[in-house]
Amino acid sequence: MEFFFGQDQLSMFQWIMRGVIGYLFLAAATKFMGQRFISQLRFIDFITALIVGSIIAKPLGSSAEGMAGPFITTAVISVLYYINTLLTLKFNPWRKLFEPSTLILIKNGKINIANLKKAKITMEYLLSVLRMQHIYSIENIGIALWEPGGAITAFLHTEYNPVSKKDMNIPTEPFRLTKIVIKEGLIKEDALELFGVSREWIEDQMKNNYKVPIKEVILATLDEGKTLKVIQTTADKV
Repeated sequence: MEFFFGQDQLSMFQWIMRGVIGYLFLAAATKFMGQRFISQLRFIDFITALIVGSIIAKPLGSSAEGMAGPFITTAVISVLYYINTLLTLKFNPWRKLFEPSTLILIKNGKINIANLKKAKITMEYLLSVLRMQHIYSIENIGIALWEPGGAITAFLHTEYNPVSKKDMNIPTEPFRLTKIVIKEGLIKEDALELFGVSREWIEDQMKNNYKVPIKEVILATLDEGKTLKVIQTTADKV
């Protein structure tokens, strides 16, 4: 455990151990803070990530730095972040303190200049984001919002929305979850468990319907209706 404490010099093995322990500890801390921490970078998330990153980086880059202090500090910050998340979920005043309100950037085809300045974004950036959402005319937008996480969401006026099969009264099949069941010649056990089928069932389906050995299948999928589809085999040319 000498690698855990500050020293004048560390061996290669001790540096490796520091890296492994630091990585596992940071992964555990991130897991404790929750998926929200990595799914969207809010103001408080950004600050926490900067602090934790700088704290952990010191002992991983300097042999003179011990790991106990940074680990304790990171643990304290993780607990504080977790408590802050709980408070934002339960108390509106606390949430307003750390999470900015949603801003209306466009309403009925008109840009709200004041809110654009509050969000500190330019018209050029706004138009660029809209183009990435395949929206090319501001006049067609019913409302566009600047979300607390920094994303821009836009909704067209109903008359400009694409026509759906329901609008045309076209019969449709219900949605069915699809998973990869064979990948590069190997059967995925998680898909078998999810859809309640056995390896023998997959093998029978391949033998009777496709007549392709499983080891030659690059990609095959299975859905909730137990429909097996072979997407690509080694015989297919790319």
